Amino acid sequence: MKKTFTLTLFTCSLAGMALLLSFSNGNNNNLVDFTGAPSSSGTCANCHSMLTSGSGLTLAGIGTDYKPDSTYNLTLTIDQPGATNGFQLTIIDASGNSVGTLTPGSDNVVKSINGRSLVQHGSAKSGDSWDFTWQAPASDAGQLSIYMSGNAANGNGGTSGDQIYNLSQTLDLENNTSTANITAQRVEARLFPISNERLQVVDVQQNQTAVIVSLEGRIIRQVNLVKGVNTLSIQDLSKGYYFLKLEKETQQAMAFVKP
Repeated sequence: MKKTFTLTLFTCSLAGMALLLSFSNGNNNNLVDFTGAPSSSGTCANCHSMLTSGSGLTLAGIGTDYKPDSTYNLTLTIDQPGATNGFQLTIIDASGNSVGTLTPGSDNVVKSINGRSLVQHGSAKSGDSWDFTWQAPASDAGQLSIYMSGNAANGNGGTSGDQIYNLSQTLDLENNTSTANITAQRVEARLFPISNERLQVVDVQQNQTAVIVSLEGRIIRQVNLVKGVNTLSIQDLSKGYYFLKLEKETQQAMAFVKP
């Protein structure tokens, strides 16, 4: 039986936000939850009026499946970073309680705010990405939600000229499939759009090449894939339908659309 997870991302400017802990001094002692999760103190949109829908924030390392007791190496990237940048993220169940275990990377920290576990930037920085891990709960925890706020400011000290991005993605709990069915249905990799200009290819079993093919069968270009998770740019493609065809083993072809 499928369980549905909701991934909601909020990206907004830094200026004047308690979420980003007074970026002028790089303070990371914030004890306010601005992830936008239920019972939080709201989102970046509370303070900043400029809203831009669409790409701008990417959470890589997790696809559409959630597997209990698995560890996900996550990377948050602000595609259009500002002069200073930061983030805050929490993962909760339907009751609003934290689930799984968040472990920070070298430039972020884990905080407990009102009994809820959050990972956030360690200090304001000009870089555009952060790495951290999430270990899923050991068993089915029902419907889960990931709430994230990422902020990018132009450094003018006010709320003007900053960006707010709202993105959402639905995730399903991995199905329990018999060994016989796994053998019959085996695919080498899976492909997911993560923005209008980027694709994520996960579960690649070995290093190999692949080709992007048009609906008419014309090879557009060749790409190199590494074992595990890959992010591909499709910014150069015209609008339309395409296939990503692997060149080893199953020669699997995965369809996608360039909006």
